[in-house]
Amino acid sequence: MTTTMLLEIDALQVYYGDRLIAHIPDAVRMYRGECIGLIGENGAGKTSLMRVLAGQLEADAGHVRCRGTIEVVSQWDERSQMEQPSAEIQTLSGGEWTKRRIAAALATEADILMLDEPTSHLDVQSIRELEQQIRAYDGLIIVISHDRTFLNEVCTRIWELEDQKLHIYSGERPGAYKQYREEKERMNKEMWRAYHNREAERDRLQEMIGEKKSSASKASRPKKGLTSKEMRLARPHFNRKQAKQEKTVKAMEQRLNKLVSLPRPYEEEKLVFDVNYHNPIRSKTLLEGENLQLRLPSVLSSDSVSSDLDFDPAGSQKHGMDTATCIGRVLLSQLSFRIRPGMKVAITGNNGSGKSTLLHTLLRAYEQACHDGEWKRAVEPNDQGVYAAGQWRLSPRMQVGYFDQRVDQLDKSKHAVEQVRATTSYSESIVRIALARLHLSGRLALQPVGTLSGGERVKVQLIKLLLSGCNVLILDEPTNYLDIQAREQLERVLKDYPGTVLFVSHDRAFVSAVATHELRVDYTAPYFKAMDEVNRSESDVTWSATEPNAQSSGVVNSKEQNVTTYEERMRFELEWNRVLSALSLPQSDAAKAELEQQYSQLLVQRRKMNL
Repeated sequence: MTTTMLLEIDALQVYYGDRLIAHIPDAVRMYRGECIGLIGENGAGKTSLMRVLAGQLEADAGHVRCRGTIEVVSQWDERSQMEQPSAEIQTLSGGEWTKRRIAAALATEADILMLDEPTSHLDVQSIRELEQQIRAYDGLIIVISHDRTFLNEVCTRIWELEDQKLHIYSGERPGAYKQYREEKERMNKEMWRAYHNREAERDRLQEMIGEKKSSASKASRPKKGLTSKEMRLARPHFNRKQAKQEKTVKAMEQRLNKLVSLPRPYEEEKLVFDVNYHNPIRSKTLLEGENLQLRLPSVLSSDSVSSDLDFDPAGSQKHGMDTATCIGRVLLSQLSFRIRPGMKVAITGNNGSGKSTLLHTLLRAYEQACHDGEWKRAVEPNDQGVYAAGQWRLSPRMQVGYFDQRVDQLDKSKHAVEQVRATTSYSESIVRIALARLHLSGRLALQPVGTLSGGERVKVQLIKLLLSGCNVLILDEPTNYLDIQAREQLERVLKDYPGTVLFVSHDRAFVSAVATHELRVDYTAPYFKAMDEVNRSESDVTWSATEPNAQSSGVVNSKEQNVTTYEERMRFELEWNRVLSALSLPQSDAAKAELEQQYSQLLVQRRKMNL
């Protein structure tokens, strides 16, 4: 790492309205080659602090000194603020738009790059590509993220904004976030050790004081059987003995008063599920999917594709296809699997692979089965007209709870405890414990849901489902809008949940912590495997991006395809993103024609590389 200092702060104070969100009394310097991960709970003030560092907001006190150019990628989608966005820009998915904005920022080669939640809307492959780009960037990077794996891969330092203070942890890349967590755990153990030692010393002194006081009281009374004369002669001796005991007691009381008062470290209350409240399924099989297939119809306009499909025509660019060749493409081919009660199944795949579409066909089958009592039925297309084939077999004892981040079903006039209590058999104390696990305690749990933030409403909806009578939870991106602490708490709750969980997530740490099995939705090689098998084979198998025929199992030997190295793919992606970013900016006719020609050449190359 070079020693070129690019940014310095000193005696900084940042307020949000009347609320102090950051007080950094010491001087802090940032250097070229560093990647600083800024973390903290939702509402801690991370974005405000970043905007102060970027010069977009003035600090309320202190100084920010910048010695280079700055480029900022905010977490907001600016397309709604554009006067006349092009049709091509309007059709970009959230992930494609995020990639384009990041590519444009990287292309500026600014000295300081600031990224606010850059992994939002990105699938795992895109996040890995971004990690490689950040590691190769020659400058200072400050990134706000709740993606722990991402932070661990790219950061050299972790800044934690907590209780208006900035705690700085240095580490190595990769591994800085893991080292930060280990240091936090060590500090927490030290706090508990100091607290227990203090409590033990207090109890010891109190016990000794009680014993000495009792002994002093006895010492003041002469033994029975003495004559009056003997008692008069012995009294000075007993008085001296009592005075000595009282002096010892006073010294002990002074030691007790001088003990440093230590607050009890935070200790979360255990949430205990009652299996009987969740209608346990005793059979060996919960649901089966047989020969499942999903394909976009051959006549599909861009207007008929919604985000509910987890696909949009612009997303076809990452497969090297224009919208026309995308029409009718396979999302999922010939996938069969069996899910047993109690499994925690992660449904994974790239953006546009059909994860949400698959969930919607399952939910439609479940709703129709509940209506007509037929628990074995053919897969039907959803409202968007996606071609679907195969068969679902469902257990009649299934009771499904579905989460898709829409919280409009919550009564905005009722508080969180009321919302959850309305659909659960658990006691109010258990409801409060569950809400507290996701940091919804005290006043937050008792104020109207309509006054809560979007992320806090998501937490209420999740707890409402977890404590309902459902024995199957289907969760579509449950970690969106959740900070790291809330994600970790949700991981623990889901692992303890006695029912079955099917969930979609691009958070690799979350998947690793919760999932017992992975259902991969991929038109080249779909699979259903136990997580230990996935982890063993992940580094050994490479799937090609060639679309299989209708009878294919989806598994293709990568040696039989056009194989490119990781470095070649990264160089291509950088050039691809550069051209796309340039096309989205105002250009002269000549420059635009040249960029269009470059785009056409790259498109042909992308197809040859099977990207």
